[in-house]
Amino acid sequence: MKRLIILNTLRKYLLDLRLVISLLVIIILISLSGLYYSNEINQRQRIYYRLNALAKEGYSIESIEYVKKPSKLVFLSEGGEKGLPDVFRITPFLVEEEYKKIDALSYLKDIVQPDWTFIVGVFISLLALLLTYSEISGERESGILALTLSNPVRKSDLLLGKYISVVVFLSVLLVMGLLIDVLILRVMGNVYLSVFDFYKILIIFILSVLFISLISLMGIFCSVLFKNSSISLLFALLIWIAFIFIIPNLSFIAGEYLKPSPSPIVQEENIKDARRPFSRQLSVSSLLLQPIVNKPIPDEQKQKLIEQFQKEIYEKHFSIQSKMLNAEAKVKRDFQNKINEQIRLKFLLAKISPFFLYQNLCQMTGSTGYAHQALLQRLAENIREKFQHIAFDYKKQNLFEVADKKQSSWVSIGNFVLKGLSPDAFSDIKLDEAQFKIPNEPEAGMPVNFGDYLWGIFYMIMLNIIFFLISFVLFIRYDPRF
Repeated sequence: MKRLIILNTLRKYLLDLRLVISLLVIIILISLSGLYYSNEINQRQRIYYRLNALAKEGYSIESIEYVKKPSKLVFLSEGGEKGLPDVFRITPFLVEEEYKKIDALSYLKDIVQPDWTFIVGVFISLLALLLTYSEISGERESGILALTLSNPVRKSDLLLGKYISVVVFLSVLLVMGLLIDVLILRVMGNVYLSVFDFYKILIIFILSVLFISLISLMGIFCSVLFKNSSISLLFALLIWIAFIFIIPNLSFIAGEYLKPSPSPIVQEENIKDARRPFSRQLSVSSLLLQPIVNKPIPDEQKQKLIEQFQKEIYEKHFSIQSKMLNAEAKVKRDFQNKINEQIRLKFLLAKISPFFLYQNLCQMTGSTGYAHQALLQRLAENIREKFQHIAFDYKKQNLFEVADKKQSSWVSIGNFVLKGLSPDAFSDIKLDEAQFKIPNEPEAGMPVNFGDYLWGIFYMIMLNIIFFLISFVLFIRYDPRF
């Protein structure tokens, strides 16, 4: 009987002209998305190679640049990659993110990205609601429900059959959409996907089925809760609008209020305060030179003493400058940590919405958007630690040779000169790849926050179970008579 219910429901969907037109529109949208990203992915790759070449030319002992490699799975969940920094500037003390978009025309941030999760989250989820909002209440109004239940049909079989029908029908649509996307990317864009990419696509497909299942259960819940299909549709749309638009936007507003963004002006003041005590120690004065000059010894001996003292000054200034840069980096890290805390809070609040949660899980699976950024931040920090050792070793070994060649502050008494260490003494020292090998971006495996990832999937599954159980309990007590 359950199989018959499923087949009859699927037949009803296929014979509905409005539904067929909706399917064609969605397939066209998916095809256009594939065409858009087949060009976009190639363009991002070209920009990446140009940026990477420029970055390698600029490697120095003071800083290196690590360019973010574009993900091939942005067609599934773009995740705001265009609006995120594409270069990590790595110094011995800090990792800073920078924007270096070469081709501004290819990075139009104000256009909604027509990726897979957007199409599934908005259009296919709306279709799921339209398929389910009248499954019970509509058949009750037409008398079909009472007629069906007059036969030896269990209510549980009827409810489960209708639910399975919707999920199977939309799952077929999801499979078709993914095949169209992958085919267009391969044929039109020459985008090669690895076996690992296909594993990720499979996981994103499962997440999409979970999300569509949840929206379908919401529609069935509304159809059981209200005996009038018009009211059922209205209530279902209100929930859909809340999940898709209201909750994510309110969550971001609440995040701004609960954890206000730190002021860049305050940050600049904090940086000045951090530098101030060290800056005072970096000056050179004739008072330092005077005790040696006043000694009753030959000038040759005085010069040797000054040369020895000069080395001590260089070492002292190098130590002070390192401490000052470290203090400045700490201020910048604190500033970035506060911004990251605000972003995490916004995401945490927005995950109440199944739509935002679904998008976030897909980004973590495909390593796009903020999930990609988090992976690279960790990689860049590992590079910084290794780079710090190499930079410090080089500076200590070549400190006196380099410092003497660089113009800096100085004082003199007669023919005797004492110089300070220039802050940019090593800025012209190039670093080639033989001295420090920059690792390539690895194939992304598990998400950085794997616990959050598993919790998100568990939350999505639990929402499915809760909506199904509530709908089941309500339907068991449902009066099919009009």
